[in-house]
Amino acid sequence: MEERIKELEDTVQVLMKTNETQLETIKVFEQFIKDNTSLTKKFIAKFENIDNDIDRIIDQINGLIKTFNEQ
Repeated sequence: MEERIKELEDTVQVLMKTNETQLETIKVFEQFIKDNTSLTKKFIAKFENIDNDIDRIIDQINGLIKTFNEQ
């Protein structure tokens, strides 16, 4: 009986270590997702800035064309 209890205790210890390892792995994935989300937001912000710059350049070109045509 004592041997069986010892085996169960050992099994519980192994399961607890496995759960701890899985929890650590989940935390690593969670941080990875947070980091990627942050980088994605930064990329989108930069892309929007580029898009705004392109719109501004197009407006300037259209203004120059209009000025040229009026002369």
